[in-house]
Amino acid sequence: MALITCPECSKEISDQVKSCPHCGFPLTEESNETQKVEIASVNLKMEASKKRN
Repeated sequence: MALITCPECSKEISDQVKSCPHCGFPLTEESNETQKVEIASVNLKMEASKKRN
């Protein structure tokens, strides 16, 4: 096992993990697409909430 730096939060993590345990950043291509969809969904919900207030 080697330690690498997470490209998102810059913390040291194992090179064996599929996502960063600190910030959840996906480290595999398959997880990356799922993460993009989830982030887009959260962003849309946040924007809608701001418009209502």
